[in-house]
Amino acid sequence: MSRVFAAAGALARTPYYMEKLDRNIYSVEELSYSLMQSARYLDESIMDPALVEWLETECNVPELTKELSAYLGQDRLLTDFVTAILRFTGYATREQEEETRQVVEIGGALEPLQKSISEADYLADNRHTYQAIAAYDAVLRAHPNLEKKMRAVLERKKGVLYTRVFRFVQASDSFLRAYELTGDPESYLYYLAAVRLSLSDDEYVSFIAEHPEAYEYSMTLEERMREAERAYRSEGGESRIGKLSGYYEKGQMTGFELELTHLVKDLKNDYRRQNSI
Repeated sequence: MSRVFAAAGALARTPYYMEKLDRNIYSVEELSYSLMQSARYLDESIMDPALVEWLETECNVPELTKELSAYLGQDRLLTDFVTAILRFTGYATREQEEETRQVVEIGGALEPLQKSISEADYLADNRHTYQAIAAYDAVLRAHPNLEKKMRAVLERKKGVLYTRVFRFVQASDSFLRAYELTGDPESYLYYLAAVRLSLSDDEYVSFIAEHPEAYEYSMTLEERMREAERAYRSEGGESRIGKLSGYYEKGQMTGFELELTHLVKDLKNDYRRQNSI
């Protein structure tokens, strides 16, 4: 993230690594920003004596560290701990401060399963792809009797994450498991899109021929690809990298494949033109 300049206390020479959020913090303002942005994922691990010591030695805010020290070892005071930091810096408005407090309270009341899923979601939202996949897998292993619909949701989330790193075979496996759990047609379309991305055109045609149950779905998939191509052409191909990221974020793999194909083709043509001069 962009560096936030210190207005309260000093800018630290040595950052504090906040393991829960997987980021280095350099000032009390950055700490406030991070706590606000991640409020629904916070737990008592944030109330770290090492953080309080760092604030005192690196950021030179003795008034704040004295207040925070009183909360250490008292898990029920997590909301007060976070609020004290926000209030000291003045980073948040009163409304934002109260909203953050409420979100922290709700997060603290989550059941262990809900909290584990929220933590995995946090990793996914912040593009820690492999860590998020591992976190979803951990939830699935720890809860073998998890309701089918929820298992399907987690498998589908894993599938989308695998597409981010071009692991389309693993993505197709996850989407297929999601489909087998609930029979959701959309999960099958995701599965088929991942299969299409993992195979050559000839291999994909052979796959459809060998799996007649996939034929109708393949027609829907191709229609979606045609719609994506029409939309692409009508937009003039602008902001292409941003669009690629958008497709990945939303798990829209057909749109991503089409955009990537056009982009690679244009790059190849540009390269040929440059080298023909």
